[in-house]
Amino acid sequence: MRFAAVVFALVLPVMAMDIAGIRDWYGTVHEMMGGEDMYRSSLEINPDEVSYPGTGIYHKTISFYWGLSEDHSEQALFFITETAWYAAVREYREYLFDRSGNLLFCFVSGGYEMTEKRYYFSDDELIQFTVNGEKMENLQTFSSEAGSVLQNAENYSQAFMMIH
Repeated sequence: MRFAAVVFALVLPVMAMDIAGIRDWYGTVHEMMGGEDMYRSSLEINPDEVSYPGTGIYHKTISFYWGLSEDHSEQALFFITETAWYAAVREYREYLFDRSGNLLFCFVSGGYEMTEKRYYFSDDELIQFTVNGEKMENLQTFSSEAGSVLQNAENYSQAFMMIH
């Protein structure tokens, strides 16, 4: 059944999603994660937690969740998690992609500010942004921040392609 969900996800036409569609896709991807037909590849940075000068303990783990097309000829990256510890601070990020590799959603929590941020995208445009549950208005004022999120997602996507 899960294989059918992965295959179904790979053959759906690519369409711009609204917030409800992104949330539904997030739920679908999470249902597939951990199953027989969703793969996970991980990168670990400083796994021995050797102290960095001026920072203290630094450790980062990046996990890529992906599936295969029905004929096993294509890999589709669906989800990335990033967990980082630096000094006494924890930061966690999630990146959700559509079947074509376009970023739909990014969640960020922790960091020095101890905030929760949610970025929703459609066609690489920020369509909604919340901070600690509060919906932000005037999205243009967050374009630089959204651009950084998109660039991070692209960098991770390229890293995924390099190791596969």
